[in-house]
This record gives sequence, C-alpha cells and structure tokens, in this order.
Amino acid sequence: MASLLNYVKQQPQYFESPFIKPQTLEKRKYQENIIRSVLKHGNTLVVLPTGLGKTVIAAVVVSERLSSVGGKALIMAPTKPLVDQHYKFFANVFNLPKDQLVKITGQDTSEKRKDKWEKGKIFFATPQVVKNDIEKGILNLKDFSVVVFDEAHKAVGDYAYTFIAKHYHENAENELILALTASPGGDVEKIGSVIGNLYIKNVEIRSEYDEDVKPYIHKVDIEWVKVSLTEDLKKIDAYLKAAYNERISKLVEWGIIRHKRISKKELLEVQKSLALKIKEDRSGFYIKAMAVIGQAIKIAYAIELLETQGLLPLTKYYKKLKSEKNKTRALEELLDDANFVTAMRLAQTLLEKGFEHPKMRMIRYILEKEIHDDKKGIVFTQYVDTAEEIVEVLKRSEKLKPVLFIGQRKGMSQKKQIEIIEKFRKGEYNVLVATSVAEEGLDIPKVDVVVFYEPIPSEIRTIQRRGRTGRFKHGKIIVMITQNSLDEAYYWSSLAKERKMKRTLVYLKKVFNQKGKTIEDAPKIVKNATLPTASQSSAVTIAVDDREQKLYELLLDLRGKKVERRRLAVGDVEIGGKIIVERKKAEDFLNSLVDGRLFKQLDLLAQHAEVPILIIEGDLYKALQDRNIKINAVLGALTKIATDFQIPVLYTPNTDLTAITILLLAKRLQEEKQEELHIKKIKRNASLKKLQEFVVGSYPNISTTLAKRILSHFKTIKNYASASIDELMTVEGIGKKKAEKIWEINNKPYE
Repeated sequence: MASLLNYVKQQPQYFESPFIKPQTLEKRKYQENIIRSVLKHGNTLVVLPTGLGKTVIAAVVVSERLSSVGGKALIMAPTKPLVDQHYKFFANVFNLPKDQLVKITGQDTSEKRKDKWEKGKIFFATPQVVKNDIEKGILNLKDFSVVVFDEAHKAVGDYAYTFIAKHYHENAENELILALTASPGGDVEKIGSVIGNLYIKNVEIRSEYDEDVKPYIHKVDIEWVKVSLTEDLKKIDAYLKAAYNERISKLVEWGIIRHKRISKKELLEVQKSLALKIKEDRSGFYIKAMAVIGQAIKIAYAIELLETQGLLPLTKYYKKLKSEKNKTRALEELLDDANFVTAMRLAQTLLEKGFEHPKMRMIRYILEKEIHDDKKGIVFTQYVDTAEEIVEVLKRSEKLKPVLFIGQRKGMSQKKQIEIIEKFRKGEYNVLVATSVAEEGLDIPKVDVVVFYEPIPSEIRTIQRRGRTGRFKHGKIIVMITQNSLDEAYYWSSLAKERKMKRTLVYLKKVFNQKGKTIEDAPKIVKNATLPTASQSSAVTIAVDDREQKLYELLLDLRGKKVERRRLAVGDVEIGGKIIVERKKAEDFLNSLVDGRLFKQLDLLAQHAEVPILIIEGDLYKALQDRNIKINAVLGALTKIATDFQIPVLYTPNTDLTAITILLLAKRLQEEKQEELHIKKIKRNASLKKLQEFVVGSYPNISTTLAKRILSHFKTIKNYASASIDELMTVEGIGKKKAEKIWEINNKPYE
C-alpha cells in the first residue's frame, strides 16, 4: 500500500483549465499558489528564478481569465524571438483554433494589424508594436481581461511598457496585469517605479531558498578562472593609464572632481552635470573641462577593452575614432596624444603578430575540457567583435562546434536566430557564443556549462546569464577574470548588487504581506523603504578565510560558535556580512606597499564592504628599521588609507589580540543590530519592570539600554511622556533630533 502511495505521489500532476489541453502543463505547488494569488488579488508582480516556469503561470492565468471573464489576452515580451517563443508555447498548449492565437508584428500594414486585433483572442507582440498601434488608434485594450508584461523590470522611464500599462489601467473594463521577471534589480526606488508604473497591487516572490521551490532547483557550481595580462599587454595598459591619469589629475587640480579614484560611471555623471552648467555659463573653463572629461572617458573605455576583451576590439575602436568625419578639437587632441598613440601602435603591431588576450587561449582549453559527448555550452560576452573572435578561436578545435548568436540590431535576422537555436538544440552546434540577446528569457535548450568571458556590473544581467544552466540538471558556471583589472571590480559589483536585490525582495515580501495596503500605498512604501542591512539578521556570524588557520582556531576557542571557515574573495575576516577586515602583519604591510598590492587590495575592500577595516599586526616601526623604506612613505600611505580610501586602521601587537579585536567588532555590530530592531517581543507574564522597559523601548531608535536610562531618570512613563524637549535632552544618549521626535510622538494629535 505504501509503495502504491509513493507511486501516486511521484506521478506528475497537470493543470486542469478550460482552454488548456489535458496533460500538457505539469503542475508545481509554487506555481499553483502563485496563480491562485494572482486571480484573487489582481495586478501582480511575479519574481521567479529563470527556468521555473513563469510562462506556465502566464498560460494558466490567461486560460482562467478568458474562461471566467471573457474578453481578450495580450502577452508582450521585449524582443521578437521571445515573442515568437511565447507564441509557440501557447499554440502548443491552448485548445483554441489557430486563428485565435495571433502574432502581431510591425511588418504587417496598419490595416492588416487592425483586422487582426479585432478578430483574434490571444495576442503576442513586442511593446513597441502595441504602443504604436494604441497611438495610431487601431488598438484599444478596453476588452482585454489580462495583459502579460514579460521582463517586467523594464517598465521604467519612457519604455513602452509604462505607456501601455497606463492606457490599459484607464480603459480596461476587467483589468488584470501579470508582470513577470526573474530579476527586478536591487534598487528599491526602481522597483517602486515598476510597481507604480504597472499598477501592481500584489507581489509574489520565490527564490531558490523557498521550501516549495527547492525540489526543482538544481545545483550550479561556480568556478573563477583568473588570467594575467602578458608583459606586452601590460606595456600598452601603462601607456593608456598614463594618458588617463594626466587628464584625471587636471580635473582634480581644477576642482571638477574631488579625488583621482573615480569610475567611468562617475565620470559620465560629472559630464552630465557639466553639460547643464555650460548651458548657463559658456565660459571657456567649463568647455575645456568638458573636453578633458570626454577624453578621459574614451581612454577609460580603451583600457576596459584591452584588459577585459583583447587587442581586436581595442584596435577596431581606435580605427573608429580615427575615421570620424567631423572630429571635435578634443578628439583631435586625443589622437595626437603621445601615450595614447603609442599604446594603439603597439596594440596594432601585436595583433598583426597574432597575439591574443590570455582569455582567448584559456577559453578554448576550458571548453574542450567541459564539452564532450552531448554536452552543450554558452559563452557570453558584451561585444560582437569579441564574440566573432571567440568563434574563430573555438573553430580551431576538432571537438567544438561553435556558432555566433547576436541581436537583430547587430545584423542577425530573427529567422536566422531561430534557425541557430534549433540547430543548437539538435546538436549541430555545441557552443553558442552570444551577446546579451541570449540573456533574456529565450528558450535555449539545456546547457551544461555557461562561460562569462567577462563579468558584468549588472546584477539583473548576471542572474539572467547564470539562469541559462542548471534548469534541468546539475550545471556549471565559469567566470573569466583578468587579474587587477576592471573585471574584478565588475564581478564584485554585481555580487554586491545581487545581495542587495535579495534583501530588497525579502523586504518586499514583508511589505505586501501586510493587510490593508492599496495600489496607492505600494510605490510609496517601496520607494520610501529603508532596506534591512546585514546587521539586522538574526545573528552576527564571523567568517574567516580558510588560509587563516591560526586566527580561525583562536576565534573558535574564544567564541565557540558562529565562526565559519571559508574562502573569502575580499579581506581575511567578514563580520555579519557588513564589516570586512583586511589583516596584515607589519612585514606584509611593508611588502605589499613596495610591490603595489596594498592599494589594489584596499580598493577592493573599500568597494565591497559596508564597513572596511585594516588591522596591522605587530610593530610596524620596528619592522621598518630593517627595511630600506623611508618613514615618510609609510606615513603617506597611512594618510592615504585614512583620507582617500576612508578605511580605519587598527593596530594589534599579535594574533591573539587581533582575534579579541574581531570579537569586539562583532559584539558592537550585534549591539547595533539590537538597537535597530523596532519590533520587540515580550512574554505575557513579564514583570512590571520589563513591561515598562518594553513600552519605552518601542519608540523609534530607543534601545533597551537607553530605555532603562530614561526610566531611571524620569521614574515613570507618565513623566517621560509629558517631558519637554529640553528635559528629554538631559538624558545621556538623547540628542536634539531624537528628543524632538519623542516629543512629537507624545504630544501631536492622532489623525
């Protein structure tokens, strides 16, 4: 009997819906729960990892709406191949005449599209086509009972989704918006905009950690392959950086930027602000500064191409600059710059000699090792030039059958894209070398390994790339990184953004689980949200790099629990996911200062830690006596660490006291976490004293310690509640702002 029950449990269950063909859509519990929530609560944003069946959810919701409400349905996706994919999926599972499922494209005439909109039942189109037809007056979404927005995170700014949602909301008789995305991003304000722009009332979020999703998640191994630039490439890099630093120094000297450590993104923001100033003030100073910033941005781009891509994209970029017909004076100056021109000539010479970026040599080795039997892989890169070069490199292998896969704007037709995916599915190709077109949504066949030719700073695109594997079985991801380059910065940036996104989603879940929230509340709540930090988690964990054996053992002995040992990408100790400590013995500090490692390590530390800390262990000045290093150089370095990097430096005499310092940092973080908790629990049978502390401690920014201090001072809650701002400020720990807030809570009328 037990075996019969197990057999029944193991049999696939299918969705039963009026327009869905029987036994075509396998049912999963989380999908069922999400569908029920959508149909009950209305306009819903569904956040679900790639490969977990967002399209299945859309199909069942569409079927249920058409059955219960009637009307028509619209399914939109950002690209034509993705629209085509949705159309084929629905055509396979829906029990409707073929002429009721209609794909709308811009290639049809306006009259033909108008006729299709009138006669069909379920429509598939890109948002641009839909927007155009609404504006032309040949489409009104009044009779549509459900509209699906795939890749819904795009619904910001002036993207067509925003216009369509507004039109639908204002005209629909039976409105239901279903917004789908695997990765909405980590920016709270942006998510708030998506929610507001799509009139979302309900949010359904699932991650790989949710209990109803876990059974369908397959393990994905991530491997980092690091390469170093050759001496020849480093020489080119040095010339480019000399040209770049010359311009950055000018901008600092002129007061346009504050310090030399500035990213390309920040330079672009400075450029925008200068453009606004030039509109008001046409003096030569701002125009000159604008020209220098433009040059710096171009050089920064050249450095990025060299370090992360290779010689071919770099030389093509140089030729493009030289071939511009109407060159600005700033561009002509750049093309005459000795360092810039020397770098480009060296690059051209090396390319003609057949030199390749170290990644090119490595990628063929990696894929020959990973792709065998019927296994398949995808290589992602940002640039078409790089993709074309990778294909040529992989063609030299007898085992590999690579194919280029790029977007329509880059010259590949939709027909060609579909043909390539089909051949890839059949095994005629076993490596897809793709640009961003393969990141979003496309139903690419099962892939065993995904290679990032370069990391990208976007958490959304990183998640989309990663979602190409592990969909049906164990998968593998390989990230190629050029050491000491922008690759490293981009990689850690995307990880930090992804962690932030996960915190955002956890917060969103809590917000939308609150009763009584309306559509008007949603964007405001999310936009005004303060994200929970790592310090608000249930416990402060100390993670020690697995190469720090002695320090790990000391902490384990002292703390006894909540000490992990694992390989850390940045720093030597991570505390509560917030503090990262770089620990250097005095000798190592001096060595890393001399060989140039120090500032590169601290740069990474400053970028990826909420609170970065440097601990120098041992007697620094004693170590200095045995070295041919001037004390001014060391003092200058320490000053730079404190001012430019804004990293506190702590000193300890030995590893034992380093361990104690780390425990004190963890204790302080734990106290901060407890102080930040606004929702406190108390037992029913608590003493009067505990209840009084609970009441006072429930005020914003009042910790238990401060609550005790307040009660000791005022004796009763009544005295505390009637105290003036000046009286409140007599308590240690209550400043003017806190006192004003307490007085406001106690005295202003309840509305």
